[in-house]
Amino acid sequence: MDKLAKFYAWFLLVTTVLPALLRLALPDRVADITLVRFKKPGGQKRYRVLGAVVALGSLLMLPLFFLFYPDQRWILFAVAVGVLSGGEMFVNASWPETLIPQNRAFGAVYAIAAVAVYWFLLRG
Repeated sequence: MDKLAKFYAWFLLVTTVLPALLRLALPDRVADITLVRFKKPGGQKRYRVLGAVVALGSLLMLPLFFLFYPDQRWILFAVAVGVLSGGEMFVNASWPETLIPQNRAFGAVYAIAAVAVYWFLLRG
């Protein structure tokens, strides 16, 4: 893995470990913060649209991987983390009444993603 890819892999690790820790350790507090964002005018709709854009935009990187860089596994992880992040925003905004269980579930998925990033990109 080249230097830039290794740097991005560390970035992916940080962007999966931090949300995992926050959502698993403080699901109530993260829910409160999210609800504050939703209370702003158009906040919930904006969050839902942004989540869809992030998830779908992340999927647009797949052709880059398959057509030009099939040996760069970090691209697949970047796509997966982007879809996870966007999906979380979309789901949170669509069903805000279940934010605490969502935080726990997404925290677990982020933790699994962090382990996968470490195991497949950074180990060794």
